[in-house]
Amino acid sequence: MDKVIIRKSKLEDLNEVMDAHRRSILELCSKDYDENQIKCWSSINYSSDIWECSVNKEFHLVLEKNNKIEGFCHACVHGNSVGEIKGLYFTKEIAGQGYGRKVIEKSLDYLKKYNCNKCIISGTKTAKPFYEKMGFNCIEDQTLNIRGADLTCYKMEMYL
Repeated sequence: MDKVIIRKSKLEDLNEVMDAHRRSILELCSKDYDENQIKCWSSINYSSDIWECSVNKEFHLVLEKNNKIEGFCHACVHGNSVGEIKGLYFTKEIAGQGYGRKVIEKSLDYLKKYNCNKCIISGTKTAKPFYEKMGFNCIEDQTLNIRGADLTCYKMEMYL
């Protein structure tokens, strides 16, 4: 089994992270959303300016297997002692192997370091069971419009 390396994101990871994000949607989420939703959702293009600011000021991890990024996690601190996991995406190459738990735990440690007492996340149909296993509670069903497609998602939270 090839080893997966978890490391901090770098500015030059942008294109590979976008690719992993797209592959995650196409490979794992297509069972839970229709073709149009997947098409709109997977047409993601990150702004290099927003990426740079986010990587430099927030918590970013990538997961590499065979020198290829196969996943990432992004967390940030909001005001009022609230943190957020803004993104967690894995390709089928590493999904289901325990790496999600590892990066969530690292993200929660980061948030605790900045005195957050609650973490929020918007979970997809695909991710909701995983987040519930991690201890998040669903507090609200929501519909998010992502690049023209409405996706059923779940507002979730965990007290730290």
